[in-house]
Amino acid sequence: MQAFIKSVAAFSPNVLVNIHFTFSITICGIGAQPYKSLLEVRKHTS
Repeated sequence: MQAFIKSVAAFSPNVLVNIHFTFSITICGIGAQPYKSLLEVRKHTS
């Protein structure tokens, strides 16, 4: 169990970086359109 926790701890920063990277790519790739509309929705709800 200890080894598992250690491997996850070592692995998770990479996962976070990958998720962040993928998220950024997605926003750029799909374009800012969904992102803009999300911001609009947030403006109306707040």
